[in-house]
Parts: sequence; C-alpha cells; structure tokens
Amino acid sequence: MSRLVVREAFRNEMIAFAAGYAPPFAFYDTIDKTHKVNDPTWATVEFFTEYTDRLCYGGQKQQEVGTVDVTVFTKAGAGDTEAVTIGDAIQDYFLTVNMADVEVSDTTAASEYTAGDVGGKYYGITISIEYNYFY
Repeated sequence: MSRLVVREAFRNEMIAFAAGYAPPFAFYDTIDKTHKVNDPTWATVEFFTEYTDRLCYGGQKQQEVGTVDVTVFTKAGAGDTEAVTIGDAIQDYFLTVNMADVEVSDTTAASEYTAGDVGGKYYGITISIEYNYFY
C-alpha cells in the first residue's frame, strides 16, 4: 500500500492537471468512495507499491518504489483520440512536474482499460507512472 504522502501528492497533482487542462475534465478519487459520475470525460488513480527498501543499515532512510495508474475515461463511441491525447499530456506532465517528496522515474504508454470498453458508457485508457519516495 502506498504511503499517504505519495497518495496525496499524486491526487493533488491530478486535480491541478485536470483543472488546468483545456478543456478541463473531472478528477474523482474513487478509492473506497462512491460517486455518481455523469461527466463525459474524467480520471481517477490507483496505487501499487512494488517494495519498500532500507537504504542503509543503522540508518532510518528508506525508499518506497511503486506505480500509480491514472485511468482516463471518455464518452464511448467517440473513438480514442480524446483519451489518448489526454493520456499523452499526463505522461508529459508527470515527467516534468516537481513533487517535493515523490520522484517520478518513468511513465508508460497508455494501455486500454478493460479492452477500452467500460460498460458501453465510457472508453478507458490507463497510464502507469513509476515513482520513488524516500523517507
């Protein structure tokens, strides 16, 4: 489970990114929360910790390495252009953003979320962002 510092850093950056994107889209924190989403375009995040490692014996420095999946949903039946364009912009953003405590090491190209179809209502893609958190 990703530490709270990591979760808050990525959530805050996604809120800022979504609000500043043209046109803006909604960001929903969907972890253990219920939303009635009717927005044509929206995004959420999911956290995966790969491991935590002690950096030196006798010291207290540790490193958490993990992945944050950002999933972007757009209206079904409209093609993949909008979702992939937003996904590309998310990759570019997180490769250049400076988060005080969390370091982004890499991103992956978008992959289709559940083969792209989300219940006939949305088309979805997922972008994975690899991170390091030193504490």
